[in-house]
Amino acid sequence: MTTRTSRALSLDLAPIIGPRDAGLAAELLPSLLSCGFDAERGYELATRYADEHHLHDLIDPSALRTGGVLARERLLWPVPFGPWFLRADAATPASSRVLRLDVRALPTVGEAFRSIGDPDGSGLLGELLGEPYATGLGATELWGGSAVRLRPGLHRGPHAELLIASEEACVVVDPIRLSSMPAMRSTSMSFPPVDAVLFTHGHGDHFHLPTLLAVARHAEVPVLCPDVPTTNLLTRSSFAEQLRACGQRALVARPGLIHVAGDIRIEPMPFHGEQPTAQGAGPDPRVRNWGCTYWVETPQMRLAVLADAGRDPSGDMADVVSAVAERRGPPDVVVSCLRTFPSPFYGGLPLDWLTLDIDQLRALERMFRAGVLPPVTLGPKGLAELASRAGARWAAPYAHGLAEDGGAILDIGWGEGEPSEESVVRDLEHQLAALDGGARALRWNVGEHANLAGSAR
Repeated sequence: MTTRTSRALSLDLAPIIGPRDAGLAAELLPSLLSCGFDAERGYELATRYADEHHLHDLIDPSALRTGGVLARERLLWPVPFGPWFLRADAATPASSRVLRLDVRALPTVGEAFRSIGDPDGSGLLGELLGEPYATGLGATELWGGSAVRLRPGLHRGPHAELLIASEEACVVVDPIRLSSMPAMRSTSMSFPPVDAVLFTHGHGDHFHLPTLLAVARHAEVPVLCPDVPTTNLLTRSSFAEQLRACGQRALVARPGLIHVAGDIRIEPMPFHGEQPTAQGAGPDPRVRNWGCTYWVETPQMRLAVLADAGRDPSGDMADVVSAVAERRGPPDVVVSCLRTFPSPFYGGLPLDWLTLDIDQLRALERMFRAGVLPPVTLGPKGLAELASRAGARWAAPYAHGLAEDGGAILDIGWGEGEPSEESVVRDLEHQLAALDGGARALRWNVGEHANLAGSAR
């Protein structure tokens, strides 16, 4: 670990994918919720909105009268335009720079990001962006150099970032340090050289291409990424293709396909949950927030990394983790977000409702108003049930944003008025006690290390 540093630069790199007005289509939801997706009133509201924002090529207001899905094919199945963009935002001066990139430039851009951790590495990025955008993004900011070694165990980084270390190897999960998200702006944790980089799904608080490249540091270091059988509105491009376009070794993390990094064994598991709905028919099965969870074993411990997973019409994470535990032995730690997402009417997943049939939306809206809509994530109750069923020793919270290292997270919803982490962990403890399965809630904070006995310090 190193002393605290605060960055004045955030970066983004991604393919340009159409249609660009998908966000505008999502903003129709409050109006339709206000009328309960009524056929006539909803049709009038959707038609007026489509007229005002020129969205008739993306949404079909007549679905409110006749049934079916509001999103048209062009919205459900976005197509890459070809070019990419590279964006840099500097806090001082308050400005941004956006470069449009040909795909042939991506290997050079990838090497620039991989070089950030080298003593002179910011020079490559500076050549692309110019000053002041590359100033101060040097090796001491995020990387501790070859001499840094982590204690074996589990290290909690900002938000959903985890560092899993053994005596011989280290892997990192869901790093997004170079992103513009406020929770990433300052931390005292730094990275040692890693043997593999993993990420769980494509949402912006779990997947950030510049950070993945920078943390890998070398093109041959594998980045494990979810399989994307079909790109769609909820997963707009192939992760492996993005990484390979930047010259990075990418391994598709398919369930059951084992990966080894030093003495760390990594087994990808399915990603159930954080989909448009927890029950019912759901959308076209090709329309999905494609992701994966991970079962990781070191010589010292076994753990399940679940991110924002839970349950959806295709399956339940409790079944998945229990099945692996039967083969491999009970996990020492199960790590999961404790927030509950009432999808498809959750603001953090703004596009999901567009993928569902209107009749299903009406039924879900009635449950939402009655307060009985089941969440797509585990929450305290779901995690307690999963941990107890799998025979876990510990259930650990994470992916709740960032507090000062060692400090309490006061709002797990990133300032949206949700409970504190202390509050949801107390709920988790009550749920575990009621089940009497032997699992305990791990109380730990960002920047802390969980040793093999499960205590945090």
